[in-house]
Amino acid sequence: MENISIIKRAKRKYRVLKQKRYDSEKKDFIRKITEEEKLIILGNQKTGSTVIADLVSKRSGKSVMLDVLGALNEPEWLLKQRYGLSDLSDFIYRHRDEFGRNILKEPSLTFFYADLVKIFPNAKASFIIRNPLNNIRSILNRLNIPGNLDNIRAEDWPELENMPTWKLALDSTWLGYPEGNYVEALAYRWCAAADVYLKNKDKIYLLEYEKFLSDKSATIDEFCKFHGLALKEDISHLVDTQYQRKGISDVDLHMFFGKSNYDNIMKICDYKARQFGYKIK
Repeated sequence: MENISIIKRAKRKYRVLKQKRYDSEKKDFIRKITEEEKLIILGNQKTGSTVIADLVSKRSGKSVMLDVLGALNEPEWLLKQRYGLSDLSDFIYRHRDEFGRNILKEPSLTFFYADLVKIFPNAKASFIIRNPLNNIRSILNRLNIPGNLDNIRAEDWPELENMPTWKLALDSTWLGYPEGNYVEALAYRWCAAADVYLKNKDKIYLLEYEKFLSDKSATIDEFCKFHGLALKEDISHLVDTQYQRKGISDVDLHMFFGKSNYDNIMKICDYKARQFGYKIK
């Protein structure tokens, strides 16, 4: 019995020492990156942020994080962060290899902008916006879900089962918005992301996805120059690279969503969309 007691005390001491070491190493890492001048790219999912971030990286010769890949199947971090059960510094330290890069692109971090700027006070932030109708359509294309259903069950759609973080994208309540069907949830999510820019637009550079499509090379150069990034590498042969499965963009959006879902997007998003110059109808 005495030997068992000694072993238990040794294990407790080991856990305490291990935690102290973890806390010390995390503190040192966070202090180091706090001093760095990161470029943070925000915005909703499927706004072209992956291709834009990667092209900026290649044009400027800077390293880039294209999503926190290790967290794609761990949606609980979003809920813990939202409800104050976890500190963003813990999430960043767990994925320190990715957060150690110069350019940070992770759409989910958009909703924790206030926490981000505390950790990265020297960072420059950019926000990518896209017409809400096309943004929502593109997300549903990515998930292989039609836009004209009354509602859906997550278990009926393999993409939602294979990547649990997408389930949260179809739930607007955790972001503080009303409950709705899957299309309404995506409309509220678009508004939640848009609000981050609208409330902080004096601190964030805005890039319209549609502007990028009209002249990709020039838009990337303008983006880099604004943020003080050198134009190092030629990317003209890369601008049309398809980074993710292409959505069906040449579709009648009225037919894609159906009257009810289309009207709901209009009702939810129209006011904020107009503040970005979008006239959806």
